[in-house]
Amino acid sequence: NRRQWQSTADAIAIDAHWIVARRRTAAPELADVFEQYVVRVIEWARQPAHLRGPVPDEAELAGAENLPTAATYQRLAEKATMNEAVLAGSSIRCALEAYNQVEGRYPRTLAKLVPDYLAELPLDAWSGRDFRYILGSLDGMGGYLLYSVGPDGDDDMGLAVWSPDDRDGDMLIGPVRNIFTGRRE
Repeated sequence: NRRQWQSTADAIAIDAHWIVARRRTAAPELADVFEQYVVRVIEWARQPAHLRGPVPDEAELAGAENLPTAATYQRLAEKATMNEAVLAGSSIRCALEAYNQVEGRYPRTLAKLVPDYLAELPLDAWSGRDFRYILGSLDGMGGYLLYSVGPDGDDDMGLAVWSPDDRDGDMLIGPVRNIFTGRRE
C-alpha cells in the first residue's frame, strides 16, 4: 500500500512537540503530563485504523486549557484514514479505467488488475481488506461500483455515508456509470 507523505502518528508528534516546547516555560508540570499522554496517542495512531479502538483516555489532562483533546486526535486520525482510502481507491479506479481502455470492458475481479495495472491491490484503510467491487448494471449499460467500507467498518453494500457526522455507510470511490440508472457520475 502507498503511504501518505506524513502519517497520522507523525502529525500528532509534530503537533505535540510544538505544544510541549511552548508549555515548558509556562507550565512545566503540565508539559510533562501532556508529553506522556501524547506518547500513548502516537502509539494508538500507529495502528491500522481497523485495529485502533478509542483514543487513549485524557483524564490526566483535566483542567488543562488550550490543549488538544482525544476528540481532536480522533478527528485527525479519521481524516487521515479517509484520505488514505480515497488515495488507494483512486489508484484502483485509474487501473480499472486503463484496463477498460485496453480490454474494452471492466475486469470481473480486482485481482485481474495485478500485475499489469497495479503492482499489488491497495487495501481499504478502514477494514484492512480489499476494496469492495461490484461489476454490472441493471440496465445493461455496464459500469461498476467501487467502495470502501468507511468509518463504521462494515459493508453496507455501497450505501453512501451522507455527512461527515454520519459514520454509518460506505465511502464510494466510483461508479463510472450509476449501476442502477446508467447515468455517468
